[in-house]
Amino acid sequence: MKKEEIEIVFEDGQAKHAKQLLDFYRQVGAESPYLTFDEAGLGINQEQETRYLKQIQETTNNRLLLASLNGEIIGVASIGAPTNPKTGHVGEIGICLLRRFWGMGLSRVMMEDMIEWAEESPSLRYLRLEVNAENIRAIKLYEHFDFELIGKTPAAMFCQESYQDVLMMGLRVDDSEDQ
Repeated sequence: MKKEEIEIVFEDGQAKHAKQLLDFYRQVGAESPYLTFDEAGLGINQEQETRYLKQIQETTNNRLLLASLNGEIIGVASIGAPTNPKTGHVGEIGICLLRRFWGMGLSRVMMEDMIEWAEESPSLRYLRLEVNAENIRAIKLYEHFDFELIGKTPAAMFCQESYQDVLMMGLRVDDSEDQ
């Protein structure tokens, strides 16, 4: 089998990506049973997405990383944290890819980039995520980056005609010893 070389471009999401991102979320939502949204996407309009993309550029604890091939968004990784000073040091990390790019190592590259960014952030100290307990590939990815299981919500997601558990995982991203 001949291997094809492709050039994937990584860039931070900007307001100009709003429409393309909403289209991506609809497509990836239709392809993956493990996301919290489906083919309807995120349930927001282009104006709302544009506003969100502008807002995150003004913070030190939020980021949206895009992976594109020939101008098409094929993957998104994000860290979102509140602006509240009491909780703004904890970011929620997420990642999703179009199905045809699963198993190529792209998730690993994007996750590594996001964790490095979080480690350099002056605001973030901890990353957390939620993952469907049946999504073994994702769990293995997170474990590779030393995310630890911090909890479980039984029957938290209705997926593939059954109620499935959701695991909560976390990773400390600062070097300080104080808790």
